Amino acid sequence: MRMSLAHCAGLAGLVIVGATMRGDWSLEANFTLFVIGLCMSAFLFVPVLALTLTNLRTVLRHRVAFVLIGPVLMTGLTLAMFGLDESKVIAIDTALSSLVLYLLIRNDDVPGSQAA
Repeated sequence: MRMSLAHCAGLAGLVIVGATMRGDWSLEANFTLFVIGLCMSAFLFVPVLALTLTNLRTVLRHRVAFVLIGPVLMTGLTLAMFGLDESKVIAIDTALSSLVLYLLIRNDDVPGSQAA
């Protein structure tokens, strides 16, 4: 659930940055951008969510690395596929999503760990 909230925060960042760059704040255009971002990110988000749920202990143990690797991989993938302008937007919204995710999971205990 928290990853989904963080993903929506990243998509909201995509809409804000996209609207600012275009100078178009119309509801229709921004909703369309949100839906396009949701559809394009689904092919990566669903497998990452599945891997995270199956390896929750490892993800929580290395949460900072998990949060930092996401933006780097997404920006690199976008840069390779679309070019520099789109990768700037993806870098911003992925970083926002990762920041929200870190804030949501930073105090979670690792399942199965011994309390000191």
